[in-house]
Amino acid sequence: DITYGTNNEFGFDYLRDNMVRDLSERVQQELHYAIIDEVDNILIDEARTPLIISGPAEESSELYRSFADIVRRLRPSSPESVEQDTPDGDYVLDERTRIVTLTEQGVERVEQVVPEVGAGESLYDSQHAHMLPYLDNALRAYVTYKRDKDYIVKDGEVIIVDEFTGRLMHGRRFSEGLHQAIEAKEGVQVRRESLTYATITFQNYFRMYEKLAGMTGTAKTEEEEFQRIYNLDVIMLPTNVEYRAIYGDLTARERRTDEVEEVSFAGVLDGRADVMVTTYEYADGNGRRYFERLDLVDVIYATEKAKFRAVVDEIAGLHEAGRPVLVGTIAIETSERLSRMLERRGAPHQVLNAKYHEKEAVIIAQAGRSGAVTIATNMAGRGVDIKLGGDPEAVARERLRKEGLDLAEISQVQWNHALELLRQGQDVTEAYPERWATVLAGAVADCAADHDRVVAMGGLHILGTERHEARRIDNQLRGRAGRQGDPGSSRFYISLEDELMRRFGGERVQGLMGRAGVDDIPLEFGILSKSIESAQKRVEGYNFDIRKHVLEYDDVVNKQREVIYAQRLQVLNASDLRDQVLRMVGEEVGHVVAAHMPGSDPDDWDLRGLYSELRTFFPLPSSVNYRQWRELSPDEIEARLAEMAERAYDEVNRTIGRELGRQAAREDVTLEALAQSADPARRLVYGRVVERLGEEPDEHIVAQPIRRLPDGMKAQIETAFVDAYRLFRDRQLVLRAVDGLWVRHLTDLDRLREGIGLRAYGQQNPLVAYRKEAHEMYEALLARIQEMVARSVYLVPQALLSQPRSRRLQALHPRMPGASRPPSGPQVVQRGGQPGDGPSTQSLGRNDPCWCGSGKKYKNCHMRQDQEQRRGTVTAERPPRRVTGGKEGRRKRRR
Repeated sequence: DITYGTNNEFGFDYLRDNMVRDLSERVQQELHYAIIDEVDNILIDEARTPLIISGPAEESSELYRSFADIVRRLRPSSPESVEQDTPDGDYVLDERTRIVTLTEQGVERVEQVVPEVGAGESLYDSQHAHMLPYLDNALRAYVTYKRDKDYIVKDGEVIIVDEFTGRLMHGRRFSEGLHQAIEAKEGVQVRRESLTYATITFQNYFRMYEKLAGMTGTAKTEEEEFQRIYNLDVIMLPTNVEYRAIYGDLTARERRTDEVEEVSFAGVLDGRADVMVTTYEYADGNGRRYFERLDLVDVIYATEKAKFRAVVDEIAGLHEAGRPVLVGTIAIETSERLSRMLERRGAPHQVLNAKYHEKEAVIIAQAGRSGAVTIATNMAGRGVDIKLGGDPEAVARERLRKEGLDLAEISQVQWNHALELLRQGQDVTEAYPERWATVLAGAVADCAADHDRVVAMGGLHILGTERHEARRIDNQLRGRAGRQGDPGSSRFYISLEDELMRRFGGERVQGLMGRAGVDDIPLEFGILSKSIESAQKRVEGYNFDIRKHVLEYDDVVNKQREVIYAQRLQVLNASDLRDQVLRMVGEEVGHVVAAHMPGSDPDDWDLRGLYSELRTFFPLPSSVNYRQWRELSPDEIEARLAEMAERAYDEVNRTIGRELGRQAAREDVTLEALAQSADPARRLVYGRVVERLGEEPDEHIVAQPIRRLPDGMKAQIETAFVDAYRLFRDRQLVLRAVDGLWVRHLTDLDRLREGIGLRAYGQQNPLVAYRKEAHEMYEALLARIQEMVARSVYLVPQALLSQPRSRRLQALHPRMPGASRPPSGPQVVQRGGQPGDGPSTQSLGRNDPCWCGSGKKYKNCHMRQDQEQRRGTVTAERPPRRVTGGKEGRRKRRR
């Protein structure tokens, strides 16, 4: 099978598959082989992005707003004071790592305005430690996360902007309270925090595939990461034109631009004739000439202001020459700043960023038309094909829409067919509606003529306003021009004040800034181009180290996740869980016995405490006298209890299964209804019936109500109900324990990871400490799962077990020392209570999980039926009242 989908949905399907309670709800097959399009975007850019399935946690804290107000009053330290190691402000920002730290002055200032911190106390005292994450997130939100760059605020909601594509990431939220801190900063509603149910990163998800491959046009610069993290080699394939030049009918030639008569490269050569361009031509000189994109050298200015003036000048010149230009920016604020400058210059243009995302199709359709100016934020990641001369279909749609024609009448197949015919020079007015065909033909003709004009002027020009952190993102931007052998050109404008140069330019660039002369004259230091490339390499290496470091921590959780999910799948696939559940019960009983009976001296044993704790989850006969246990060894008591547990387990499940079978019979349920039921437990019953019969029953049998079937078959069906509901209930008990405790475990691991970096101050390796403590927490998780299952097995409403037929259980308990008479009935669960208080009549609470194992609340499942049965049956014998002696006892008797 071949399945096509998005990386997000594949990842979420994996998480959802490992949260289901029934195998029929799983959708993914085995993870054999994945082929990933734009593989560098998914496995590198998005590598650190976790996919999270979450649910609401507690209400959001007022501390988010409190610390947002406090942080606004803090002052940053000047760069000069930070360099001299004497910061003069309240906090210091490391631009390279984007880490914000409070100075001593800042800590004192925060402590003065936080009312909970009293005189002589510190914000870092243990009683105030819960406030530190709120302060940290408020600082990050205020200092390092910028509006209209990292996020936008729209309709009272903070929406993340994808840093690589510039698109809005609806539905995604920053984790660990950062999103709430940004909401508090922007003054919008602070939404409640979330609880992680399941999470995985793209790195770990795709590494689970047996084989992995992918394709992209810009992976060579990340070759080391693909090899070390994913064990993938990067192989470069030539373009079609390059391939034909190597093995086919084309010849590559280096030409001066003034030797190419049919293309002028208008607006970018500045009168220079020595610029070389590569062309691909047929040997005989006939046929079309293909071009390699003309990548011009970077233009570097000392200041950002001078750079933008030069950018506007070049854009205006290109527009006047009639050549289309695509301007690439990194941030929304940059695109809007440039837009305002062009408006003042009188140059018409279109802006494409996260704020105008809905106009993307229309803007892109016109971006290749002559004279078009398009400013796009992170156009590199959009993967679009800008057609020179414009897209005739989009042009026709826009014209028809303005005329008010209904476009829904024409299908996409008809659009494609008509366009193909028009490109071949055929008439389409007879085959299609006349006005629609006429407008489409006009659009095709206009775009074809405009295409020739644009090609003659040098094709699309790419103008980058800033270098990206990664070289491949710049290559992707450049790749929008010169496609399919068309001519095209690109150039980047850079200033020494750009974020990349500030963060990673190094001392050499800082020295050049001091030597820079007049602002409006480009710098021509030969060393600058090398400095820019080395800065990008440093950023790439830095980001790679971060991803590798994150992966080392995430691998710890990943291994635990794989084991938990594998064991969970085994539970779903198991045909019987009886032995596993009884083993859990036996081990839990053993732990309780060992805790209350240490050593071999009976004087050290707490038999009363043992008896009390066992009765909280174990069906212990009330007639047992715990004092007589002194005559037995701990091993003997444990063996007796294990035997009792096994017999009680079988009787409890037999009672439940038979009762539900009778209920189905009273409802005139047929085998066909069982097979087609939405209830997985009933479908499981049908499967057990087929197993017992050895074949599928015939049509006559499956259509008959169960109560009308032959006695022999009814007995088989009753047994199937018992077996199926026992398995179903066991499965739900185990899965509910695993799922609930796994969620808590993930939360605990997050908290551990947040503070593990502080171990470095104690001369510990944080990663080693994290691995050790995470393993200990995992061992504790497994123990808690076992305990939770063992203490839930006998949680059954007394109404079911107080029927006369349930008294058969009385004969199943082995006689223990001190049992003077048979027990009056099975004790399912008793919370608290004292020895000798008589039998428990424990009933489930309305909101407790139902005893049948469906996962529903008791009130939404079997509560009403149990209440009706309880009213219609004889109530169990009431326990005798305890009477104390003396005057107090007589007063109680009189009362």
